[in-house]
Amino acid sequence: MKSINKFIFGSAVFASLGVFQACSNEDNTLAGSDDIYIELANSDIELAYGDTLELNARVSNVSGSTIETPITWKVDDESVAKIVDIVRYERVSSKSRAEGDDAGEDAGEGETPENPENPTDPDTPGDSDKPAAPDVQYREVITKGITCIEGAQGKSTVLRATLENGRFAVAPVSVVSRSLRNVLTPALSFKRSYQRQPNDTVWFNLSSVALVDECTFDYEMTLTECYPGVNSLGEPQAIADADRLFEYPHENKAENIFIDRQYSRVGVVYTAPRICGKATCELKMTNNSGETVSANAPVSVYPKVSPGFEFEGKRPLAQEPNPSNIKHTLISVSMDINSTFDQGVCLGVEGGWDQDIFNAYAAEVNGMFYWDVNGSSVIVDDIFTDFNYESGYVSYIRVRSGIQEGLTVLTFYMPDTTLVCNLTVENFDVRHPVERIVTMQNDVEVDEVVFTYGQPAIMQIAVEPDASFSYHIPEVTSLDPSIITVNERGADAAYDREFTLHGLGTTYLEIKALDKTKRVKVTVVDAVSRVAITPSAAQSLYVGESTSLQASVYMATKPSVSVVPPPADVTWHVSQEGIVELQPTGANGLGLNLKALAAGTVDVYAMCDGRQSAPVTVTVSEIEDVVYEGNVEAYINIGETTNEIGIMIGDVYTEFPATYNADALDFTCSASGVTTLMSYNGIDYENCQFNVVITKGSDADHFVINGTFTLPNGMKIIVKNVVAEIG
Repeated sequence: MKSINKFIFGSAVFASLGVFQACSNEDNTLAGSDDIYIELANSDIELAYGDTLELNARVSNVSGSTIETPITWKVDDESVAKIVDIVRYERVSSKSRAEGDDAGEDAGEGETPENPENPTDPDTPGDSDKPAAPDVQYREVITKGITCIEGAQGKSTVLRATLENGRFAVAPVSVVSRSLRNVLTPALSFKRSYQRQPNDTVWFNLSSVALVDECTFDYEMTLTECYPGVNSLGEPQAIADADRLFEYPHENKAENIFIDRQYSRVGVVYTAPRICGKATCELKMTNNSGETVSANAPVSVYPKVSPGFEFEGKRPLAQEPNPSNIKHTLISVSMDINSTFDQGVCLGVEGGWDQDIFNAYAAEVNGMFYWDVNGSSVIVDDIFTDFNYESGYVSYIRVRSGIQEGLTVLTFYMPDTTLVCNLTVENFDVRHPVERIVTMQNDVEVDEVVFTYGQPAIMQIAVEPDASFSYHIPEVTSLDPSIITVNERGADAAYDREFTLHGLGTTYLEIKALDKTKRVKVTVVDAVSRVAITPSAAQSLYVGESTSLQASVYMATKPSVSVVPPPADVTWHVSQEGIVELQPTGANGLGLNLKALAAGTVDVYAMCDGRQSAPVTVTVSEIEDVVYEGNVEAYINIGETTNEIGIMIGDVYTEFPATYNADALDFTCSASGVTTLMSYNGIDYENCQFNVVITKGSDADHFVINGTFTLPNGMKIIVKNVVAEIG
């Protein structure tokens, strides 16, 4: 307590409350008291940077009564410390306001609301069935505090509490550096992914974030162990010295240190070498007084690995985004007594590069990844790996059970992940009995099946009760492998079983599940595998013309040889009626006469025993005269040994008797009313009639052709003044 005597101006006397006798002629005012005492809450103040200390003092008279009077706070050297306002909010109940009580006496010290303009009661949820709480208001209370100035560590000053009459009390103020004892600790162990995220951070926790303002930091990364990558053959891969070095995003070490004020921690940003190993990061911090403290954080260096159990026949991949390929880290499985069981962990390595896969495997070889077994129902038979995996490798543990049932926990440990498999050993025969075997085809229960050669052979095989199926999957055996064999069951095949057909005939499948046996009669029959049409090319006809088609039928047992007669009659079909007429010919309908009836395009196809051929497209056109006139490509070919010439005009080509006189440059041609073979649009027409006149043109090597070609269907091709040269 500071004591100030009215007759000793400016002096400060320290005393304790209660040592003075009460004076009855005093009143509780500054002017009416003989002696005045100022009691400071803190008589010797030590501040560290970032601290704010609330200031409190009590003024009393010699009788010990409190005097309500203003106090002015000041520090002698404001380069060392300063006086600041401290604002808080106190709750005021509606009851105390209604009764006229002093709000300050009844106010409770609640937390400062986030919005003083509209404070809410933290004890009253916004949506509740309870009665509403009394109306609560907040008032603002401002007190004084003292805080030190940055960089003032090691300096001191004096705090003064002065009354209106000039009397004062003092307290020494010292600014100190915080002690660094037990202020710095490593956060967690960290691994390094050196693929898609080039930088990583190792973190250290601070006891107070204010330490960062009065301390400097330094770090050192040290590789303590380096493991050569191990390939799929178990061969170590050499590592060059340059490949063992840590790198950093900035040359200036201070720029690689990251301050996280929100979580009161310091991080060192680095890039790990592309290897497998262990390292430590030492972080040092030094305060303004020269005190130094350090902490070491372990760092595990290996590729980024996405682990997941091999479960229900599925192997998760590191880059697999499909929700159906979930990466399980906790599973429960069971195994039978007196059996072996393999459980795998798929270690998908980001990027899937061989170097990274080998570095990940090196982590397991050197104990950074490892299996642990906790339980007595199984013993470990083997731990092995499978590199036949798209993006990494699979680590397997093989365990063997005896006759004892029970639970064993298989755990795969990694520096940042733990995978747990709860393995229960059961007596499947006792706990999961089979009452009967159920055989189905197309989900209909049957006791005999018929398979068609060349088509998929599938049937469903289950047991009752259904819950026993996964424990006693039926074994299926063919009694005649020359007719049918059993395919290996897929991991996700459920009840479906597939077979391969080798020949025709009848045999049996023998099915066993636990102590139940069933035989299913199987008959394999032949069937049409393909129907083909000759010619298969598209056909073009004019109305009134006809053409013929021929069908060939092939069986599943002889896919390259057509069979005659076929197992069933061939039927012919057309995609649209009225354009062509179909007239089947020959035994079993293998042949077809097709007559054009009207203009249009249709598809014609043949069917035999449920099999349909590829369609043949037939285009029918109306008969219209075609005129070639003027600038049309035309040639006259002269026979070398016969008195015959050939004329090609556009799409028309024909040959007929004629004699060419090279000296006179003219033709002796009996082409009037000639009947011969002619080609038009790539189709040969017999018995075509034509009348042609060939005359000399203006050029000695060119001739002018006029005339008419008539096809058997009456179509006329008219030639008018077409100039041809000797071809």
